Amino acid sequence: MNRTNQHLGVVLIATFVILIIIVVALTSLSRMTSSVSAVAPPTPVPPFDGEAFTAVIDSSLLNQTPVNIALANADWTEVLSETFESALGIGWTSVDVSTTDSGEYKWEREDFTPSPTMGDTTSAWAVGGGLEGSSLTVNVDGYPNNVDSWLIYGPIDMSGVVSASLTFDYWLEVDGGDGFAVAVSTSGSDTATFTGSQTFNTTPPNTWSSSSYDLSSVFGESTVYIGFNFTSDASGNAGNLPGALLDNIRLLVQSAGNVYLPVIRKDPTPTPSPTPTGGTDYRDDFTNDIAGWELRRADTQDKYDIYHGDSGVLNVFVEDPDDYIIVSPLVAAPSLPYSLEMSAQHKDPEEKDLYGLVFGGDWDGTTCPNSNFSSCFETYYVLKVEYRTNDGTYLRFKLQRVNSHTDNHPIDVDNLIDWTKVSTDENDYNKWRVEIEADNDIKIYLNNVRVGSVRDNDLSGFINPYFGVLVQTKEVHGNFRAKFDYFDVSAQ
Repeated sequence: MNRTNQHLGVVLIATFVILIIIVVALTSLSRMTSSVSAVAPPTPVPPFDGEAFTAVIDSSLLNQTPVNIALANADWTEVLSETFESALGIGWTSVDVSTTDSGEYKWEREDFTPSPTMGDTTSAWAVGGGLEGSSLTVNVDGYPNNVDSWLIYGPIDMSGVVSASLTFDYWLEVDGGDGFAVAVSTSGSDTATFTGSQTFNTTPPNTWSSSSYDLSSVFGESTVYIGFNFTSDASGNAGNLPGALLDNIRLLVQSAGNVYLPVIRKDPTPTPSPTPTGGTDYRDDFTNDIAGWELRRADTQDKYDIYHGDSGVLNVFVEDPDDYIIVSPLVAAPSLPYSLEMSAQHKDPEEKDLYGLVFGGDWDGTTCPNSNFSSCFETYYVLKVEYRTNDGTYLRFKLQRVNSHTDNHPIDVDNLIDWTKVSTDENDYNKWRVEIEADNDIKIYLNNVRVGSVRDNDLSGFINPYFGVLVQTKEVHGNFRAKFDYFDVSAQ
């Protein structure tokens, strides 16, 4: 072979090797990023019932490669669907943290009958892996004493998540004192603290239990681990009880439209505020009166009413269709970070009637309102809560930033969190809380459960200290009243 042919052969081989490396890299990357395809909303599953559970493990034992979530806009995205019919993929960690179980026992795939899914044969067994565990056979061997076996998925970036569904099937057949737990952690540099629920109750004979677990405590967190744990006491099981098995783990998440995208600020018309650094804590439960709560901005042609209810509530009524009113005590909120909380009710609502929590509003220190509504609440944030009847009755919320106004209506508005349906009693009082943090995060809570989170990168340069409530009717009808039981503003 001459030198030219030799050189050509080397080039071809090198090119082939480079192509193989690129294919492998792209394949690995695709496995690390979840699908962006939208899926149907989750089917309701009974919540996992257990006692409070806390455990601390070494962070170095956890997987450190992020599970990237490519959110499918405001639709539901399937992050995980694990049936254990094939080898565990990227994101899973199986670890034995016990130092007194006389061996290594980990979660591992195992043939098990009956299966919760027709046609499937394999589930995850809490003690079927590890050096000693791999020699055990489910339903033949029991489980050893002092087991502390974890199956953990993550880390997941849930900073753009406002709703999630974690469901799973589990089988628990144990002696007294041995338990199965579901828990979450936001990790730490040295140790990871998992908090959740643990049960010691054997599932019904020859029956899998389907459960769900509430993940609202970790919405908005950038590093989340989901863990399943099995522990046994000092006696273990010398018979053939299997302990704990898992199957059909499914994680769905939902974003709030563009909540995970950087927020682009549109500069509002500058309006100086007399106290931009904020005031003090504030609370009004409207027990005796509604002193200070007055109209500050409106488009109602004077067809409104603000009055004190005998039961100790603030009532705000709007008569005409497609009208709104902002009512405020014109008191400055504390400096960041702080929270605002109100308890509110739609009174005899119709389709799309809404109330809102207004915060971050401006005021130039002059009469509010003046003749053309230019002295206050030219710019503000508003959490809108809307009553819907198009598919049953329910509530949904939206978070907006109003950058500028005409005399009557906002003309430059950014939707920070788009319409998000929530599960609550739409006809009763509901407690809404907004937490505004110094790092520009805004978190939304409904009845103490986080339902939304967004980072407005320009918050610190936009926000002013004035707050209030909003009531609005829609185009086709009027005569809507909202009731407010209390309003609370507190420094964090």
